[in-house]
Amino acid sequence: MASSYALDDRTDDGSDPERDYVPDSDSVQQKRPADGQLRYAFRSNRPGQKSSMGESSTAQPCEGAGGITDTSDEDGSFSLPLSKATKDQAEQLARLSRVDYLHSMQKSYLSLTDAIFNEERATNTNKAKCHIHWRNSLWRLFASIPTHIFTALLDGSLAYKVLGEQDPDFRPYFQPDPMLADSEQHPWYIQSTASDAPAIYVRLLTDGHGKAPSPVQYMTICAALRRYADGDKEEVSKLDNVWEPRSTANGPYYIQGKVAHARAVFTWCQAIDLMCQVVPRKNWGQPHPVPRSYCGYAKSVSRRGKQYAKRQSCTWIVTLVEAAFHHYYSECSFAFHTFTICFMADEREVELAERAMTRCTNSILRYGGFCVAAPGQCSSAKNANWAFLRHWRYQNTPVTANANAESRRLDQPYYQSDNEQDVFCLQLQNALSEAEELRATRRREIEAKKASIRKILDRIDGIDPSKISLFK
Repeated sequence: MASSYALDDRTDDGSDPERDYVPDSDSVQQKRPADGQLRYAFRSNRPGQKSSMGESSTAQPCEGAGGITDTSDEDGSFSLPLSKATKDQAEQLARLSRVDYLHSMQKSYLSLTDAIFNEERATNTNKAKCHIHWRNSLWRLFASIPTHIFTALLDGSLAYKVLGEQDPDFRPYFQPDPMLADSEQHPWYIQSTASDAPAIYVRLLTDGHGKAPSPVQYMTICAALRRYADGDKEEVSKLDNVWEPRSTANGPYYIQGKVAHARAVFTWCQAIDLMCQVVPRKNWGQPHPVPRSYCGYAKSVSRRGKQYAKRQSCTWIVTLVEAAFHHYYSECSFAFHTFTICFMADEREVELAERAMTRCTNSILRYGGFCVAAPGQCSSAKNANWAFLRHWRYQNTPVTANANAESRRLDQPYYQSDNEQDVFCLQLQNALSEAEELRATRRREIEAKKASIRKILDRIDGIDPSKISLFK
């Protein structure tokens, strides 16, 4: 399946077919409506034909990319601005995460796996068997992540602890100590620089101190991106020329003649808007507590980081959003900072690891993240030295200690897995307990009233309470 996902489209040398794409001049027409504002009309390939990027126009959308059915004309052509109906359709795909993944992780790694699995769409027709496969594949991976790093990743404080506070419990994992030789650095950092160390990493959008943009700043950027995706000539000129001079004659560079890209911008902006609406208005001038993220897989995180530094192999929306922040808030130095989260030790972990970490970090585009296609398509994983990597994991990560702690958690009577049946049973048990407690309370109240009435009757001459049915 062809996609615009950075990890899928990169070639072995790190190049990105989308990065140097320029729409063919004969496929773009400029239109100037009555208001004088320049707009663009694109004529795409017919289904089954190859585009100038080598992609088939029959590629299917995925959840990360929005999953919107194409609303362009039958021949694949479309024009900017998009219609209101198309924008509304794109914005309706935006979501706020309904799952507290941090809470699930603190309960147990199996609870976290269950929470992620319930949000994913199981591709295996035997869902129960697929669920077991997820549990067996992921719990060791989760156990290999240092707990304080996993916690900081899920609560949004990782970048600030490393870049802002420079916490000594975090910094050695991600930054070298200038006082130590290369061989004396933290094993986690050394492995991150290795040429053959398959890993999952995240890129967090923050300033140099690890603080995310504020809701006010996000709203400015979203307004600019909406104008850009609508083909506003002034905005296109601003953002397309941030990194290098480009002509606007062929339309917005990052839209690349694809209606799916234009709609994805509106989906992302709406997701950011939903995220900011949760923050009280009085705090809109302060950094948002959770940075937006991109999650990916790399055989070498260090090599991938060097590519990103040259703006190679970047997902198109990452480069577009970073360009917008650079133009409007250059003094804040907002950029994407890379952190290695976990290392693979088995080929079977790779697909599910990228899917799981993308999900629990809310890195999917519809949640305001920057992953625009389905994760888990990692062909380079087949060539790794898995025997060595398994040995490295057990020697240099807390997998054994965390596995023992997991075992103790699962032995506790309050442990409850997070699949739908267990949650429903737990709700029924709670409701039954509340009903029994209410019944006992009401019975005590009735008995107290009966005793009070009995005392009153005892003081009245000629009445024998023992003969009244209420007191028999």
